[in-house]
Amino acid sequence: MIELARKGHGAVKKLGRKIGWVAVLMVAPLASAQVQIGENTHMNAGGLFTVGYAGDYGNETPSSHGLNFGASGALNGYYYNPNFLNFNITPYYNQSKADSDYQSLTDASGVAASANFFTGSHFPGSASYHYDYNSTGTFGLIGTPNFTTQGNGQGFNINWSALFPGWPTLSEISTRQRQRHSLRD
Repeated sequence: MIELARKGHGAVKKLGRKIGWVAVLMVAPLASAQVQIGENTHMNAGGLFTVGYAGDYGNETPSSHGLNFGASGALNGYYYNPNFLNFNITPYYNQSKADSDYQSLTDASGVAASANFFTGSHFPGSASYHYDYNSTGTFGLIGTPNFTTQGNGQGFNINWSALFPGWPTLSEISTRQRQRHSLRD
């Protein structure tokens, strides 16, 4: 009788845990934040947490199953006035997207940040930084060993201009980029 009660208590705990996770997953898409630090700094933040399942099976290949997790976020805001200083920071982890936001097809992680200074003035400027890590995964090609392609890159950019009515535009652009790629078996 005691053993039966323990099993029932364990099942209730598991059910409660599952209901809790479902509630978290239902409320999570609605989560975002607006923060004001002091009188002059305004920020907005949001994020996305993803979970995915993949399964393969067939006559000629072994079956496999996997659970994938990923996250991305965004923090943007301004100091004093959006035309004085505004910024944007977007970290991401384990994203798999074929678009221009992540520059990757599979397993991308990194961060991108940018700031704009004095927009709307005669001397606007901007600075940006990005770090990207990409991994394509392991392929099972018949007759060849499995391999993984990896690449990472980072870059830093600074732009500044002098804009006077009736004068030619004067701009300075400085860019530094670094990339590394590898193929492993």
